[in-house]
Amino acid sequence: MSEKFEHEELLIRTVLEPEEIVEIQLLEETENSLDIVVMVTPDEYIQSYVRPFRKIGYEFYPENSSIIKLQFQKGETFKYNLSLSQAN
Repeated sequence: MSEKFEHEELLIRTVLEPEEIVEIQLLEETENSLDIVVMVTPDEYIQSYVRPFRKIGYEFYPENSSIIKLQFQKGETFKYNLSLSQAN
């Protein structure tokens, strides 16, 4: 696992409660980006996660999101693409 992903996973865990997290997974890593999938419990309204992820630098992309999946991105030269979904 990459250092960048490990660092980002720890950062993500600072804005989520441990019991909310089902899984944080590295989907793909390239020379200039990381694709991360975060699965959370279905207990919360999914839109309530927008503000916590903004606190750690992620921009929310509503045009690429749905009622069950939110898309975020941060970074300029190195991109962090994050997909947040609720587990069934």
